[in-house]
Amino acid sequence: MHKLKPYAYFPAYVLARSGARPGRLNDGALASMGAALRAELSRRIDPDAALKERMRKRATSALNRKWGVLGFGELDIPTGEGWWRDGFHGHQWPLSYFPQVDFVASEIRSDVKVPWELSRFQYTLWLAEGALLDPEDSDPYVRLFETLVDDWTEANPPGWGVNWTVAMEVAIRAVNLLVAGAVIYDRLDEAFRGRFIRLLDDHYRFILRFPETSDVNGNHYLANLMGTAVLSSVLAPGAEFLQRVEDFALEADRQFEVDGSHLERAPVYHRLCLDMVAIVAAVQIATVGTLSPRLRDVFARAVRFAEFVSGMDWILPIFGDCDGGKVLEFGTSPRDFSALASLGGQDGVPSQDDLLIWLQAIAGRETFLDEADDVPLVGEKSGFLRLGLGGATAVMRVGAQGLKGRASHDHDDALSIWLRYRERDIVVDRGCHSYTLDPALRESFIFSGAHNLVQPRGGRRYDGRPGSIYLSMRGAPYCYDTGLEEDGKCPSFNGAIREVGEIREIRRQVRAVTLGQGVEIEVCDTWSSDIETELNWHFGPGIIPKSEDRGVIRFCGDTALQSLMVDSAEFETEMFEFEFHPNYGRTEKCRGVRFLVPASQDCRLVSRFRLGFGEIGSSE
Repeated sequence: MHKLKPYAYFPAYVLARSGARPGRLNDGALASMGAALRAELSRRIDPDAALKERMRKRATSALNRKWGVLGFGELDIPTGEGWWRDGFHGHQWPLSYFPQVDFVASEIRSDVKVPWELSRFQYTLWLAEGALLDPEDSDPYVRLFETLVDDWTEANPPGWGVNWTVAMEVAIRAVNLLVAGAVIYDRLDEAFRGRFIRLLDDHYRFILRFPETSDVNGNHYLANLMGTAVLSSVLAPGAEFLQRVEDFALEADRQFEVDGSHLERAPVYHRLCLDMVAIVAAVQIATVGTLSPRLRDVFARAVRFAEFVSGMDWILPIFGDCDGGKVLEFGTSPRDFSALASLGGQDGVPSQDDLLIWLQAIAGRETFLDEADDVPLVGEKSGFLRLGLGGATAVMRVGAQGLKGRASHDHDDALSIWLRYRERDIVVDRGCHSYTLDPALRESFIFSGAHNLVQPRGGRRYDGRPGSIYLSMRGAPYCYDTGLEEDGKCPSFNGAIREVGEIREIRRQVRAVTLGQGVEIEVCDTWSSDIETELNWHFGPGIIPKSEDRGVIRFCGDTALQSLMVDSAEFETEMFEFEFHPNYGRTEKCRGVRFLVPASQDCRLVSRFRLGFGEIGSSE
């Protein structure tokens, strides 16, 4: 059905490409949304000088037609055929009917997320901010909005080209166009209004025709339903809108587990899906005046899970894939969910993510939940163990793979640890550079060597199997046993893996204890092996290890990590460099330490991280 359905609609999209489309739709609901948004945004902007400055910087950047594409860098917002091009790597996709476009282009060094990100039109909200800030001189922002939308529409007729290949991208683009266009709707040219609302309708119909369903639905399908829910608020208000919101709420309820994690179990993807829930919630509140119990419950448990696995500064850990994508973009780290924590009733969140302002303005409400829950000192939720003490937070990946075992965004990272102290990444995974740029590059980030765990020396725990993007970690080892100790003075957790090739009974226990003015995080690894093994520790940006005495690693540079002390009967130490990717496409040179352990039936290595004795900076 997925393969045949596009061809059933082929004649309609040939006709659409010719430009023979019906006339203008009713735009009353869109005009009404715009009036309410302008009033709410102006009320929040006027007294806030810092907010005005952030908005002005964004508006200037958009007016100069500059846009930062994930972590790759900045590009000019394109024109014409440039909308189909990966401007960093030179590849351009053809203007073919969408099911015939090879968007992965696995034989060519390219990344389809570049044209997709440019076509999400997130910068149009920045143009809308400029128009709000300068109401007497809004014309440059409004005219550029019209120019960009008309140029994109001409270059990307409905159903044709790389920017129509994935309904998730269609949905995210439509939400940005709708919200930005609503804010400046009263200033748009009358003829353009007709073209604009027809373009929104094209997006709505496309998503309804080609939803990204699967045997287990994931973030793409949730994005599809977000798009139809938001679009229907102006294109089909009334009963159809209520049904679209209910469809979204039901699917979100399925996708966010009882413990709160999105079922793909990759925290940065969890944040993206939580964005979707918040956006639909805001539109529902604005339209009907209240949040449905089901959607409220989904939002509450999803926010609580994010708080559970994050540090004290609302920065998420990196486990699995983290492509950095957002629905609405305001220039903050994709790991930062502080805006959503504030909407969730968390008091005193110093959020610099102006997603908060926009969602509050859309909803006409300051928070979606009345109050926040306390985060437990130690606990387990949805395949993650967590403990916190004295500003230190340690999280370990356990449990089954995401998407009900399909492992769509999983890495081979069971028992791997992320450690953060106050506002600093101490121990990190390598992250996620890109998906389609290079198979070898992709593999280097999802194999066990990119994580903090015991594995064969110079090898890997699991070779993977074919997946949607080159390789999947479906079938990789995962923990069969976990435990918690909630002692307030010395909280701990543990997990175990029965067997990984010739390595057996791998058990890791993590505990925290207050030590003077700081904290010590002790990680005790035990295992049995017929081969030589290694344990890698990947350190965050700015942490530079230097070996002094046997078993003691000290650090130079601006770091809160004073030392790493290692206990083991026999081992060798190596220093190494690696590329850390806190955001898709972005590279930071970092350093790590590798401990090499000979084969033994009784391997044991204890790593003690002493934290809190140096100057603390921020890696975000």
